[in-house]
Amino acid sequence: MSIRRVTALLMTLALAAGWWGTSALGAEEAQETQEAPEAAAPQAAPEAQAPEVMVVLRDFQVVLPKGTVGQRLVLPVGTTVRFVNEGPSYHNVRQSRPEEAYGGHYLFQSPDLAPGESWRYTFDQPGTYPILCDFGAHYLLGMTAEIEVTP
Repeated sequence: MSIRRVTALLMTLALAAGWWGTSALGAEEAQETQEAPEAAAPQAAPEAQAPEVMVVLRDFQVVLPKGTVGQRLVLPVGTTVRFVNEGPSYHNVRQSRPEEAYGGHYLFQSPDLAPGESWRYTFDQPGTYPILCDFGAHYLLGMTAEIEVTP
């Protein structure tokens, strides 16, 4: 195991134990990533709304909806996934396999999410999308999943 991975793993464990507060980000930066409250829209004719699925980031795990088998979530094209950080430490979502975690070529990547924050992504193309949390190299602790988008 490389020094970089060992260092990232130790930092992750220290964060989990609460040795370094909750974040490397300042409070101002953390607030910038929060979702703005949605304003009440005037009543309009009902439209077909794309489905939304919630995926929880908690305890160094990607928690998929009930009924999901293993760490593979199957969704139709057009589904929006809302990634919610319900854990005590920061997390993020990056479309990548662990061996490519720092390659720099990702279809999508969320900002770092403070506890209680969320981020949405709409899957508009069929395909298989491996995801992971690379904040503090949490993927080394198993924080990975795969999303398959069907036509």
